[in-house]
Amino acid sequence: MCVNYFPAADGLVYERLGLSFDGDYEQDSWPAKSAPIIVISPNNGKPTVVTALYGLLPRFAKDLKFCRNTYNARSETVATKPSYKDAWAKGRFCLVPTKAFMEPFYEPIADDEHVSVVGVQLKDLEHPQAPPKRFKKPVKWAIGMADGSDFAIGGLWSWWKDPATGEGTASFTMLTLNADLHPLMSRFHHPGDEKRMPFIVPPELYETWLSAGPELARQMIAPFPAELMSA
Repeated sequence: MCVNYFPAADGLVYERLGLSFDGDYEQDSWPAKSAPIIVISPNNGKPTVVTALYGLLPRFAKDLKFCRNTYNARSETVATKPSYKDAWAKGRFCLVPTKAFMEPFYEPIADDEHVSVVGVQLKDLEHPQAPPKRFKKPVKWAIGMADGSDFAIGGLWSWWKDPATGEGTASFTMLTLNADLHPLMSRFHHPGDEKRMPFIVPPELYETWLSAGPELARQMIAPFPAELMSA
């Protein structure tokens, strides 16, 4: 899923919540790299920005390599997976300010010229056609908002103490959902694999997401409208 993305350090997400960020972060973020996230402060109960590692580190993680396994969390199973269930049960929801995220597109190689080169249209109701059997090497596409603005991906965060040094750090994961029927996101990932997309939080629900409990959070997770996105 979303292993590589470009964090936003300013923009509409921050403006809507009355926040700003001037800390250090990786502009091209990968697992175990730092990025700004927005959480509810345990001190005053208000939204605040913190720097966190991409890839959630549960208490039992031994080192930062664990981030490579936990940068995305499936929303369908997040409540029961050992790495995420504690953060989910405690309602540690966060917003991940984002400029764009990267996904691979496999362009089909087919004799049938009706196969789309901007998305694999496998069939239509009137003229069913066999799916292409060969594909070109994947090309990375940047996916974001149609108007070019920054946006927020919904995630979970946790606090982790390094057993070797005793130092603590925040970490986070992005929540994902099925996108097999999504007009845009169904075009990405390896042919034959399940299609997934990150949970993009509508701007009017930022504060609701941050303060939600597990039951409400489950109800909120839904695909973002394709017509508001661009790739």
